[in-house]
Amino acid sequence: MRIGRSASSSSGAAFIVTDQAGENTIVVVGGANQELRPEDIVAHEDLMRHAGMILLQLEIPLATVEVTLNLALEYHLPVMLDPAPPQPLPRSILEKVAWLTPNETEAHIMLDCKRDDDPEKDGRRCAEQLLSLGPRNVVVKLGAQGSYLATGDGVRKMIPAAKVAAIDSTAGGDAYNAAFAVGLLEGKSPSDAAYFASIAAAISVTREGAQRSLATREEVSDFMTLRKGQIQ
Repeated sequence: MRIGRSASSSSGAAFIVTDQAGENTIVVVGGANQELRPEDIVAHEDLMRHAGMILLQLEIPLATVEVTLNLALEYHLPVMLDPAPPQPLPRSILEKVAWLTPNETEAHIMLDCKRDDDPEKDGRRCAEQLLSLGPRNVVVKLGAQGSYLATGDGVRKMIPAAKVAAIDSTAGGDAYNAAFAVGLLEGKSPSDAAYFASIAAAISVTREGAQRSLATREEVSDFMTLRKGQIQ
């Protein structure tokens, strides 16, 4: 969707520093992203009629996020919200979210809590607390430790990560969300969609960069065939 150009701001940018273990620190400069207004979304709402799911993050104004959520609710579209950059969110937003997908750092900031040394225990604790704030389902992404799945209908499951030699975690969470959405829209169970997403994320962290690190469906399928029985 191309809405227009900003005459007063530069393009949004992210500055990324990656350490020797492949973990990253990101500084986001919002730029023109912060000029995406609620009226821009309303002006293009017809595009939403053809969507299967809406993926949102917090690099645009919160008012714009809320308008998008309201329209998605009107059109019966599930919304997957990646709360990045993290910030406390009101229940009026969270209760309209079908899938809330923070990483562990984002979850801790949202909940103002400390990390537990046990990844599964930490993931479950964060997921349960986040569920109590309103979203229907939660996935807490735990990096190399996997992810924790908590659904509104009672599923509680640690999803292991595929073991790979990571060199750059940039876009790993984005790869996860995209593949998770694809899996759900194709009718996979949340658990199976999360396994599928874990593979896509694992491939992405073995490559440098963001967009260029993302895997094709064929690459994900080949990886799953090669590692059959090693993930689940």
